[in-house]
Amino acid sequence: SDVYKRQMKSSLLIQDNFEVNTVNKGGRYFDKVSRIEAKSFLNMIEMVLDINSQIYPLKTGETFEAAIYNSIRNDDLEDTGLYDANEINNSVLLDRYEYVVYGKVFKVVEDKDVSNLNVYASFGGLMMSLKGKKASLKTIPNDSRIYLLIKKC
Repeated sequence: SDVYKRQMKSSLLIQDNFEVNTVNKGGRYFDKVSRIEAKSFLNMIEMVLDINSQIYPLKTGETFEAAIYNSIRNDDLEDTGLYDANEINNSVLLDRYEYVVYGKVFKVVEDKDVSNLNVYASFGGLMMSLKGKKASLKTIPNDSRIYLLIKKC
């Protein structure tokens, strides 16, 4: 029910440090977008991410912290999915990161090896895929709205 959803506590779905392995491996398709491939240190998650490289460039060998939340609200309520300048301006969470995007998980697939999951999300056309152990990625539900927050280590 909607009442239950509103009472759900906002939560950190996943957080890890990643190292950029490649940038634009297959060539560059857009002037202001780079596709990075990175691997996390703790959970060994493989990430492919389209990032606005004009405002947040990442280079091969750089490390960054990535966190995925279902809400950025300070009051522990679930995100409404509607733009609210007060929520954004008052979010303590946003102050801790340098690059934030909001999007939707559109596909979660078990790998041939059923202990692995592939998670696919879109942030206004900027795509992200995560591949890793089910234990690490099962917290990210299909068809959910998420925030990806990044800062360089």
